[in-house]
Amino acid sequence: MYSELFAFAVNSINEDDNILPNITLGFVAFMACGNELDILAKSLYFLPESSTAMVPTLEGYPESVALKTNYSGKVEPRHYSVSAVVGTIWSAHAVRVASLFGAFGLPLLSHYATSDQLSDKTKFPLFARTVPPDKFSTEALVAIAQHFKWTYVSLLYSDDSYGQYSGKRLEMLIREAGMCIAFNQRISANATDEDYEKAASKLWEYRKARVVFMVMTKQDPLFAAIGKLGLTHHFLFLSGDIFSSVAGNPGEGAIFVSHHSPSVPGYLEFAQSLTPSLEPANEWLAEAWQNRFHCSWDATSNNSCHSYSISDANETITTPNGRIYLSVYVYAHAMHQMIAERCPEQFDKVNKSKLRSCIDSSQLFNYMVKVNFTSLGVHVMFDQNGDTLGSYILMHWTANAEGVLERLEVGKWDKLTGELNLNLSAIDWTFLKKYEYFPTNDSEFYVPESVCSKPCKERQYYHYQEVSCCWECRECRSNERLAQNKTTCEVCPDFTWPDTPYECSPIQPFYLRVSDSILAQILLPLGIIGIGLTLLTSGALYYYRHHRLIRSTSRELSAVILVGALVCAASIHAFLLKPSVETCLLRLLGFHYGVNLLYSPLMVKTIRIYRIFSAGKRSVRRPRFISSGAQMVFTAVLVLLQVSHLHPTMIILSDTLWPITASLTQKLQGERYVELQCEQPQEAFLLPLSVNLAVIAVCSILAYLSRKLPENFNESFYLFVSSSTTSFAWAVVLPTYFSAFHAHQQAALLAFCLLLHTIVTLACSFAPKLYALSCVSDDSRLNVAGTLNTKVGPTPSVSTVHAVRSKTNASLVSSDC
Repeated sequence: MYSELFAFAVNSINEDDNILPNITLGFVAFMACGNELDILAKSLYFLPESSTAMVPTLEGYPESVALKTNYSGKVEPRHYSVSAVVGTIWSAHAVRVASLFGAFGLPLLSHYATSDQLSDKTKFPLFARTVPPDKFSTEALVAIAQHFKWTYVSLLYSDDSYGQYSGKRLEMLIREAGMCIAFNQRISANATDEDYEKAASKLWEYRKARVVFMVMTKQDPLFAAIGKLGLTHHFLFLSGDIFSSVAGNPGEGAIFVSHHSPSVPGYLEFAQSLTPSLEPANEWLAEAWQNRFHCSWDATSNNSCHSYSISDANETITTPNGRIYLSVYVYAHAMHQMIAERCPEQFDKVNKSKLRSCIDSSQLFNYMVKVNFTSLGVHVMFDQNGDTLGSYILMHWTANAEGVLERLEVGKWDKLTGELNLNLSAIDWTFLKKYEYFPTNDSEFYVPESVCSKPCKERQYYHYQEVSCCWECRECRSNERLAQNKTTCEVCPDFTWPDTPYECSPIQPFYLRVSDSILAQILLPLGIIGIGLTLLTSGALYYYRHHRLIRSTSRELSAVILVGALVCAASIHAFLLKPSVETCLLRLLGFHYGVNLLYSPLMVKTIRIYRIFSAGKRSVRRPRFISSGAQMVFTAVLVLLQVSHLHPTMIILSDTLWPITASLTQKLQGERYVELQCEQPQEAFLLPLSVNLAVIAVCSILAYLSRKLPENFNESFYLFVSSSTTSFAWAVVLPTYFSAFHAHQQAALLAFCLLLHTIVTLACSFAPKLYALSCVSDDSRLNVAGTLNTKVGPTPSVSTVHAVRSKTNASLVSSDC
């Protein structure tokens, strides 16, 4: 029915006053039945008349290519003066005919030839088509793969003009889309069953690539090999417009492109009204009548064909191909534009000879590629190669209830807009699910995976293998961030941490902060308690400052000791402040000055006691420089020695050789832990500490030597307890301090040492006095004296010792309240 549709299109144009007004189109049609030699022979009759002199006579042709006569017995002429040609169906035939026509300036417009080879204008300068070429169908297939995120695919194509051009273009488009080809093979036209089995085995070897692009003219042998190897339903095929309709189960689920063939309004009524008697020039209609009804055009026959109509065929009439109709309109629009530019007067008054010279077939192609119109719901336009920018129908092979495969339209792809529309509800791939390589999700619509590797997790980087779509996911270490497009990891700079996979953020530094540290939460109230006890003790001593017990224990030295205790207790809080240059210096000075103010008076007091009782064993003379004023002078010398010599020297060295700064430290690169600490060399800490430790050591030694004093002079015992406790504490603290791993632990140790100094001093030096003042009410029980008036000899008798005991200033006599 192709010729009838062609005639219907020509008649429609001739009846339309908007196209070629006053000009009537004519046509001639030949039936070649797919015979290549027949097509070439009949193509010669469309060449210009001057070129047909070489054509042999009709009798010189084989019978298969001889022009047929119509039922009236009339033989067609051997030359037709045509301006353009519509045809052929097959790309292989179009290649030969288009090359021939191009040499003689005759345009050829095909409605079905899709080979990309025909887009080459150097070989086929006057070829155009109303069907999109194969290269556009490959774009549609790649768009489908991109839509479903298939990145690892295989490619099979046949070794012919259809497969080679489409296969090479598919390979290019697949790679441009960022997908990887796992297996790529060209199937020879002479391939055996063994070759197809090898190809199927290769597909299984790369079975992660479940999607297979296939552009092959022969597909049944491949499907047979897949079924033989038991690989049915393992693969999903994406194919061009050639797809086997009898493929069986291996082809189930496939998606292939199909060209849009619009229906032509009015054509069915036109076709139903046709009879050979009304169309005597249509020899094929008469022949079709004879074949269908087994009748004869002989009027004397008992079964005359004149007695039948198309309705007697009991068959459904369909539009053979709407693109034939569009092809005729393309030529009509092109001729209309050519006449409008070159000889517009022909629209008003036609002169056939002038009209023929006006329509130049060799130039008609330039007007064809410029047409732009919409007909039958199709927008018709061409690119510079004569390829129409049309759309594709996407078909899906799915099994019906009986298990028979049937075609189902599931979408559309438009070349002009690049838009892909899919009806996912019409696609069924659930039968592929049981062979899924990767774990599947529970979504309602199942899409098979065709990827080599799944995306890596958030903090993993890609270790690529042979192809870019295959990789291993490897973990970054805890202190590393992703770099170089997630292909490697790099260590975050010092004091930063990868809060996000790609960025390193500063780590919040840790120090002895009350809000974060339990140690700080303990030290803060204890420091406040130490300050409070020191102030209470100072207030009590000030209240009882005129009491003979207070006056007899050197109020001046006690005041200095209390100042030292207060500095120690207050300096505890300096260790709880955020480290800075100022707070670090405050820590250093507070720690060393506090200890010095605490133990310098104690050392002077211990020396005084030791000298008194040591001298009493040798002589009755009173030792020199044991008065309160002298003791304060000695104490001031020790304190000023630290202030004026050791500490300035330390500060100078600190600013030059040993700078004191607040700095960040991260001792373990793989741990999210940064400390803000006071940074100073050990020398800057040990130099003043050694002086204080020397003072404490002297106190401890002299207190030990003075331990066997008269029973009523028991202050030496408390001095011994205080100094020995401190010495023991430092013997434990020093190795612990230098072996501590974290800076905040070292700071806490120093703060606890200051607290220990304060508490021990208050407990041993002042608590017994306060106890006596508050609990002993009988002054006769307090054996005290302001000075030592007794003369002590080297070898005192019992009476002398008794005198010493009775007249010597006793610091404290215990009593109960």
